[in-house]
Amino acid sequence: MCNLYKLAVVLCCNTTRMKPLKLTVLLLFPLFLFSQTSYQKERLTRLTEQLIDLYNARDTAGQLAFIRAAQPGEEKAQQFLHQLQEEQAHLGAIKLHAITVKSDQEAEALVQTPQFETWWRVIVLTDSAQRFREHHMGMLRVTEAVLQSGPECTRTQLAKEIEGYITRQSAYMPFSGNVYVAHKGTVLYSRSFGKDPKGVMNTAGQSFDLASVGKLFTSISVLQLISEGKVSIESTVGSLLPELKNQKLQSITIRQLLTHTSGMGDFFEDPDFARTIDSIRKNEPLLSESASFRSYFEKDSLRFAPGTNWSYSNTGYELLGYLVERLSGTDYKSYITTHIFQPAGMKQTKAGSGAGAGTSTVHDLTLFVKALQGKKLLGQYTDTLLTYRANDFYGYGTEHTVLGREHITGHSGGFENVCNELNIYQRSGYLVIILSNSNPPFGHFLSDKIKELLVRKAG
Repeated sequence: MCNLYKLAVVLCCNTTRMKPLKLTVLLLFPLFLFSQTSYQKERLTRLTEQLIDLYNARDTAGQLAFIRAAQPGEEKAQQFLHQLQEEQAHLGAIKLHAITVKSDQEAEALVQTPQFETWWRVIVLTDSAQRFREHHMGMLRVTEAVLQSGPECTRTQLAKEIEGYITRQSAYMPFSGNVYVAHKGTVLYSRSFGKDPKGVMNTAGQSFDLASVGKLFTSISVLQLISEGKVSIESTVGSLLPELKNQKLQSITIRQLLTHTSGMGDFFEDPDFARTIDSIRKNEPLLSESASFRSYFEKDSLRFAPGTNWSYSNTGYELLGYLVERLSGTDYKSYITTHIFQPAGMKQTKAGSGAGAGTSTVHDLTLFVKALQGKKLLGQYTDTLLTYRANDFYGYGTEHTVLGREHITGHSGGFENVCNELNIYQRSGYLVIILSNSNPPFGHFLSDKIKELLVRKAG
C-alpha cells in the first residue's frame, strides 16, 4: 500500500510529463483505494478473530495485554476483562461462523455457542486507527444464514432432535413445561417435561402464565374496535383520552402503540413497580387498567419522539388495554373473554392485562390459532395482523421471522419462571407452542432450534 501511495505522489509531481502520465495516475489511484480498503478489511477481520481466540482461551493475561495495547488505562482494561469473563461464564465457548466487515471501524461476527447451540452476534468497534475500542454481544434469533440444507425432518427425527436438545441442555438450564408441534392440524410432537412450582408433574392440560404472549389478545381487541369503526389506526391518545395530563403522550397514535414505536417506557424498569406489583395484581375493579396503571401513564417520559424509533414498551400496551376499556365500555378482562376466548372456545384461559400475563393451556392456544386463521376473530383484518410489519421483526402486537419463503408469526413471553413461544408457520402450516414454568431464555432457544429443524434450505 505504501509503495503505491509513494508512486502516485511522484507521478503527480512530475510536471514535465504530466499529459502522458494523467491516465497512469487515474488508473493507479483507484488501485490504491482498493488496496487501502482491502487492507483495512483484512486488519479488522484479524482483530475480530484475535478477540474470539482470546475469549475461548480464557487467557486472562492475554486478554489484558490485548486491551492494554489498544486502549491504555488499567480501569478500562479491568472493565473489559470483567465483561468478557461474564460472557464466558454465561455462554461458554463460541464457534466462529462468519465475519462481515461493516465499515473500516466495525466488524460483525456470527458465532454459535456449542454449549447452548444458539446463535449470537459479536460487534467489534475500533477507533480511526483500527485499534480495538469495544465489543458487544447479543443473542441472534435464527436467521437464514444458519439454516441447514436438506429434506424436511420426519416425525421420528423431529421428536428425536427435540428431546435430544432438551436432554443436552438440562445440565445447564433445566426445562419444565410443554412442547407442542403440529402440521396442518396433525400433531407431530406433544410432551410435558418437569414439574410445576408446587412440585407436581406438568401435564398436557397444564395452565401456564402467558407473559407477553398475551399481547396478541390486546392487539386483536384493538383491531376489532378499528374494524367496528370505533377508532382509527391513526387516532391519537390525546383525542381519545383528553383527561390524561401527560402532554408527551398526546400525539402518540394507535399504530405507534401497537408497533412499539410510541417512545413510551417500560413500567418493569420503574423502581415503584416492584413495590406495587402485589396490589396491582389484587386490584381488579371495572376499568382496572386505568385504576392500576394510570400513574405510570402520567409520569412516563418518552425515550424518543413518537414514530422515530423502536423500543419494546409494556407501559404502551397497558395504555392500549386502557383504551380497549374506554372504547368498549367494559373492563379489559371481560372484553377479552367475550370477544376472543368465547368465540374461539377457549374455556381454560384467563385474561391478564394489556401488556400480557393471564394463563392458558396448549389446547386452548391451538383453538385460538384455529379461530384466528379461520377469520372468526378479525375477519378481513386477519391478514393484516399476520403479515404487517413495522420493521423486520415486529408488527401489530406480533413478532415476525422470515426465513426464505417461510413467514413465522406469533409472540414470545418471558418473566420469572415463565418462558413461552407461540409460532405460526404461515407458508408450511406448522404450529409450535412452548409453554413453560422455567426461567428465560430456554424456551426461546428451543423455539429457534425447532425453526432450524422445520425450515430447510433448498438443495
